[in-house]
Amino acid sequence: MNIILTGMPGSGRSTASGILTKRLNYDFSDADTIIKFREKQSIKSLFKNFGEDYFRR
Repeated sequence: MNIILTGMPGSGRSTASGILTKRLNYDFSDADTIIKFREKQSIKSLFKNFGEDYFRR
């Protein structure tokens, strides 16, 4: 079973993820980290170089 947390920036997703990961003994994956690894650049660079539409896809 997977749990996916969504919400606005600053809503506490990372904090809640840390708590859930420990309590449920789950692995944790952060979408921004995965995107940065795959694209080989920061989120800020993606927005600057390609725009928000590209990032959202």
